[in-house]
Amino acid sequence: MIGQTAPAKAVNVKNSQIRGSGITHSDFEVVLNAYAVVINLQSLLKATQRYIYTADKSCVPIVLEKRKGYLAALDKLEELDTREESRKIISGMRIALSEGRGANLKLFDAVEKRDYKTAMALFTAIVDPTIHKVQGLVLELVKRARVQGLVSELVDRATEISHFDFEKVLHATAIVIHLEALLKETAKIVYTKDTSSVPVVLEHRAKYLDALEKLGHLATNAEQKEIIDEIEAALAIGRKANNQLFDAVATGKFDKGMSLLTAIVDPTIDEVQRSVTELIKKALPPKSRATQPEKILSESIYAILDSLHEGVMVLDADSTITYLNSAFTNLMNTPKERMLWKRLSDIEPQAEALKALKTKQSITGGYDVLRKIGKHFIFDANCIMRSGEVDGLVVIVRDISDLVKLDRISRQYDKPNDISEITKDKLPEAFKRIIGSNPEFVKSLWFASQVAPTEAPVLLEGESGVGKEMFAWAIHNSSLRSKRPMITVNCAAIPDSLYESEFFGYEAGAFTGAKKSGKPGKFELASGGTLFLDEIGEMPLNMQSKLLRVLQESKIDHLGGMKEIPVDTRIIAATNKNLSELVKEKTFRQDLFYRLNVINVRIPPLREHVEDIPALANEFIRQYNSDAKLSRQVIEALCKHQWLGNIRELKNVIYHAIILRQKGEIILEDLPDHFFDSIGKLEDITNQPITGSQPPLKGFVAEMEKVKILRTLSECNGNRTRAMQTLGICRRTFYKKLEKYNIK
Repeated sequence: MIGQTAPAKAVNVKNSQIRGSGITHSDFEVVLNAYAVVINLQSLLKATQRYIYTADKSCVPIVLEKRKGYLAALDKLEELDTREESRKIISGMRIALSEGRGANLKLFDAVEKRDYKTAMALFTAIVDPTIHKVQGLVLELVKRARVQGLVSELVDRATEISHFDFEKVLHATAIVIHLEALLKETAKIVYTKDTSSVPVVLEHRAKYLDALEKLGHLATNAEQKEIIDEIEAALAIGRKANNQLFDAVATGKFDKGMSLLTAIVDPTIDEVQRSVTELIKKALPPKSRATQPEKILSESIYAILDSLHEGVMVLDADSTITYLNSAFTNLMNTPKERMLWKRLSDIEPQAEALKALKTKQSITGGYDVLRKIGKHFIFDANCIMRSGEVDGLVVIVRDISDLVKLDRISRQYDKPNDISEITKDKLPEAFKRIIGSNPEFVKSLWFASQVAPTEAPVLLEGESGVGKEMFAWAIHNSSLRSKRPMITVNCAAIPDSLYESEFFGYEAGAFTGAKKSGKPGKFELASGGTLFLDEIGEMPLNMQSKLLRVLQESKIDHLGGMKEIPVDTRIIAATNKNLSELVKEKTFRQDLFYRLNVINVRIPPLREHVEDIPALANEFIRQYNSDAKLSRQVIEALCKHQWLGNIRELKNVIYHAIILRQKGEIILEDLPDHFFDSIGKLEDITNQPITGSQPPLKGFVAEMEKVKILRTLSECNGNRTRAMQTLGICRRTFYKKLEKYNIK
């Protein structure tokens, strides 16, 4: 302990022992400076690793700063320990570090040239092993520093100590490095009566508090945290005594200052050193542990992780993010460098995955929602356990935001009471432009508008001519891909031999007649946008399997090409066939059907929304720049027609009529002859009287609809299932109309 009068006793500050440890202050300083080498190497390792992952040049100054730090610590070691054996060990450390520096410089050059393969190879083969080698030499040096107990155990078990465990030891010992310097400067103030060293004391105080905070983050169990609390309590007493000591010296009360130094400050440091020793013991793994120091995942493992569609995040024991694959950053819509090496507990304190670290229990099929970005996820959080302690966490994330939204939409869609509440004025502009006010038709528009902003594939079902392509364009124009192209492909119009070249493109000279420059396929042209596959039911089976592969992997191969080309395309498919029946008939692949049928939008035929016929007809007249108008008899005739060709047939009928009559009123004689096949002879319609008592158009249409349903039921002998199939309407619509017209 420090004496009160004789200056010689001040030397005992260095020579006094840490009670119970067998380590003198001097020996401890050798130990701490040796560990300081590795503290700086640890930071250098992390910064180098981060540079490989992010190519962030701000990492380079950190590496250079930490390099200066460990070189300064080596110089200090040579000054403190002059024995020949120690000098040989320090020389070996310098040689190893020199090799590591050379590899690091090459690594930086490789990253600068985007040669990440070489950078990763250098890191795995040289940089990381160098730190392990230096770690062993540090412990060998410590062994020769005339120490007992704890440090001997550290040396004996050097190969069992992981980077993470070593980091705990280093931050713990860093506390004492700065306390030792603080003690020397405080003693200097008392003995020399010179208060100019007070700022130095305060600087070391700030540094040991910083080391204590870092150590607190690394503590993984209650026992370690309890010791840290004891250290904090002791240091609080020491700081108070130190402040009183400064006041005593400043006012000339040197005896009081000496008393405070001897009675409180110096014993406090002894107490903290004992606690640090105990904490280091707690930080070490049990002796049964015999694992080698961790190696960075090999390049091939990273390549595999980066190719997964699921997001992968790796955390260490204090929730620091050490790895993210590309899928994860895409899901979060956040650059990798903004998340790497930061604590998840700081970024997203309420993240459900963090519960796995706290409970030491892996989580399978967990659910979480990040409200900041409006994303819903399911996740698996798998603990990396070592001797009963959580050493890290691997989190695998799947985005289900679209499914959650679609489930909500489907629930609303299935509520029959909501149909009347849906109006076109609530729809996006692209859907408002589609003509139709029938509740069932508007409901289909609403459903399509709700799924438009998602990335889910859409299958449009409806008879030929109902307007499936208009729906597809409305979905595309209301989606996040609206600024990118929508490419339309009619699957029924492509010869079987040209399917691959049309969809996937080809290289120059891939086949006879191929363009010299090659040609991109429809998937490439639509990448970033939408690919509309019309008449998907006509696609041959052999092409269906190739389409399925592209949808699963989001990659294509040119005909005659040697490399895969990534594509990002949303699929909208349309068919006038019953694909589920085609699946049963083995003419359409079941797996492709399920891949396409994520969202099914049924577009009703024109005969189910005849009240929209006048508006549609007038729109076609406007499109043809005609001044003609429809007579009442023509409107009634149009509403009686079966419209097997739907809106396309209506458009052709109107076109035929305005060719014959550019101005004035379109009459029945202007309609094509085949039009009357389904509604009777022309003279029968023209001879029907038009009286003021005749029901309005809406009532007339309803009456015709009721008659049609009754006639169909009669033809089907009252079998309602057959009747609704004959009418081509869904069960819900069929029973609503029975209720509407009071048909029993």
